[in-house]
Amino acid sequence: MLTIGLLLVFSIVPAGAYILRGPHIIDLMVREMGKPDTLLISQRVSYYNDLFEEGVVEARETVRYVFPDTFRSDSISEHAERIWLVTRGERLTIVDGRVAANDAFPFDAYKDILLYRSRPLLSTRLSHLGVDTQASSFERFEGRIVLVLGTESPDETVSQVWVDKETLRPTRWLMPGRDGEGRHLMREVRYLDWRQVNSVWYPMRMAFFEDGILLQEIQVERMKVNLTFPNELFDVARLRVEHAVPAEGADNEAVSEELNEVQETIDDFRKKYE
Repeated sequence: MLTIGLLLVFSIVPAGAYILRGPHIIDLMVREMGKPDTLLISQRVSYYNDLFEEGVVEARETVRYVFPDTFRSDSISEHAERIWLVTRGERLTIVDGRVAANDAFPFDAYKDILLYRSRPLLSTRLSHLGVDTQASSFERFEGRIVLVLGTESPDETVSQVWVDKETLRPTRWLMPGRDGEGRHLMREVRYLDWRQVNSVWYPMRMAFFEDGILLQEIQVERMKVNLTFPNELFDVARLRVEHAVPAEGADNEAVSEELNEVQETIDDFRKKYE
């Protein structure tokens, strides 16, 4: 009934039409996606780069969500193994068995829209990432009307989330930024092929672009709802001790280099198209 009502409100979008305010859009979006206790996702992550000998590097990844504020990713590829944990404001990254620097890659934010399924938590997180959660407007994307959270007029200089007007699910997240030399660039996450499992909606495919170039893609293979996870998986203090870097520090630099390898290849790939 909620969706039907909004269809009536937004069936025509003339100049000066009423636009839902940002907080209301966030509230509707969170409610539409559903609020499970946990999610278990098995997915394949592809990194595209013609600098790789094989052209693409693939990783197998298991993702656990404990709503509303805990996320863990375990990924493995032929180059590295990575554990990435975010819980109640704490972050932990482990690469090849050792604690590494908590450097956040720009695309890591993709999971925030999917994790923080409450309006206060998601609003706070989006604001922290540069989205003006009070501002909103209309746009068209691939022939459909979308609600734009983050700006009141077309403006590619600000971070913004686009939400499909009919389904109330996010379709894309535009993240303007600058490269290492200070030049403007546009990063984009697209949330695609939404499917419902036990009243919970989740995008089965996500695509990551930088200045229009596809750099990364996630393909979900399996999704399970409301499983029980061992608490030890999310115990930051215990994991820090178990995976501490040796005192001499020689491995710390190597681990940090492993973590930065993907980002460096992305930067190299982008420069080929400038």
